[in-house]
Amino acid sequence: MQTTPMKLKGFTGLMLSVLLLGMSLNASAKAIAAPNPKNSVQNRYRRAAEYSEAHNGAAMVVVQSGQVVFESYPRGVNPEQGRFLASGTKSFSCAIAVLGVQDGLLRLDEPVAQTISEWKQHPQKSQITIRQLLNLTSGITGGESGDIPSYTEAIKQPLTAQPGQRYQYGPIPFQIFGEVMRRKLKARGMAESPLTYLDARILQPIGLKYDRWTHQNGQPNLPSGAVISAREWAKYGVLLLNRGKWQGRQLLNSQQLNQCFQGTTTNPAYGITFWLNKNGDMPSGCPTKPIGAASESMVMAIGAGNQVLFVLPKQNLVVVRQGRLNQQSPCDNETGGFKRERFLNLVLTGAN
Repeated sequence: MQTTPMKLKGFTGLMLSVLLLGMSLNASAKAIAAPNPKNSVQNRYRRAAEYSEAHNGAAMVVVQSGQVVFESYPRGVNPEQGRFLASGTKSFSCAIAVLGVQDGLLRLDEPVAQTISEWKQHPQKSQITIRQLLNLTSGITGGESGDIPSYTEAIKQPLTAQPGQRYQYGPIPFQIFGEVMRRKLKARGMAESPLTYLDARILQPIGLKYDRWTHQNGQPNLPSGAVISAREWAKYGVLLLNRGKWQGRQLLNSQQLNQCFQGTTTNPAYGITFWLNKNGDMPSGCPTKPIGAASESMVMAIGAGNQVLFVLPKQNLVVVRQGRLNQQSPCDNETGGFKRERFLNLVLTGAN
């Protein structure tokens, strides 16, 4: 009659052993799986977001291999809310130009005067190419970033340097490009707006929706008019990262797109509408140097308040950082103490 107590005693001992073994395994698993706070990818992104928000940051989005892997917004910020990209808008003119080449509307190295006939008799303006307009070496004055002329006013602006000899940052060349596109589209019997062209051929196919786009005299503001959320802007970054391809469709010719990422002898850090990770000059002639944590293949679209689209092919990453527009440094567009290099170092390495 002692069999039952003995069995219960043996069973109890067995269960105790199993529980102790399980606790031991769980403890080991926790010890092995515990993330290294410094090297955890999500922790790096979180630290970068905290740094951004501490310096007027309004949004941060990270896309890895085409998938959103991190988002952060300060309290009270609507993730769907578009923000002025300011000069970050300029990067879309690269896509417009590439489309123009694909469609036989233009060649990057053709004289602007082939389209802007008013320039044909001018000894210097007649030599300016479309490429020089968009890499800001045309010799035409750049103008003030907050003073956007209409297309008609832009083509009347003076030459202040010989074509190809000086880098001059500003909105005017992009508005001249807008008039070039308007006339070329009209001649083809198409809608005259460069924005309509961009929207139909690029923005709609990739599902990029903008809140609004400002105009001057009914013409889209190409240097600074876009109001787009971080999530939406990231879609354009993914298209660039994939060399112009979107979900199997080659929307932008990859070889032509690569032209946008080539600097000039006058400013190796600026291509066609994009900033490059090289030594060169920022607006107002202030020097810039490469961000060490990123490779030379990284390209950036940058606007006032540090609206930045980082495209990093080596890491297969797109990073968008949007900030609140505020008084900016006349030199490097870095506001409120925010430093792009420190932000990107946190994203990529976790180091300050």
